[in-house]
Amino acid sequence: NKYSLTRKLLHFFELQTLDSLLKTTMEIAIMVAMSENRVIGNKGKVPWSLPNDLAHVHKITDGKPYIMGRESYQAEDAILSSDQNIILTRKKKLKGLCKKCEIAHSLSQAIDAVKSNQKTFLMGGEKIYEEGLEFASEIYLTLVHTYIDGDAFFPKFSLENWQLISQKRIAPDQKHQFAYSFLKYGRI
Repeated sequence: NKYSLTRKLLHFFELQTLDSLLKTTMEIAIMVAMSENRVIGNKGKVPWSLPNDLAHVHKITDGKPYIMGRESYQAEDAILSSDQNIILTRKKKLKGLCKKCEIAHSLSQAIDAVKSNQKTFLMGGEKIYEEGLEFASEIYLTLVHTYIDGDAFFPKFSLENWQLISQKRIAPDQKHQFAYSFLKYGRI
């Protein structure tokens, strides 16, 4: 139908604009923690507690802009940037936005809203990762070595397009129920 074709064309042109924009302005990175079965969330929460992962995220992303979906922003355990937070939503307004937060209605609009050319992090959720994966040049992945129930998943990506740059495995301890690994991938 006409509506479907129009949406496909708009999406195509938005991706073309986004692709050319990304080639000239900034680096997009993905920050994600997932289980062995790709779970990133369950009922609006991260289904594990890894304090060292939180410190790791802050160390890498400190002072950098974040782009995230509305549900990730409104999650009880949301991580916010000290710099700029752009929340993707279909809603016209969101109540109670934090001081350094603003809304956007598409990934290209969110990227346009970034106030600097520094590395920008996609912080989730599932739909943001699905759309942003093709534009990312790096993935910072905390792989939690367990299989867990969830309702939000990180998309599959081909390792043919990515090179493992670094990895560090950490054993479980009193504060960390599961073993986990910090992995960094760069696009080939």
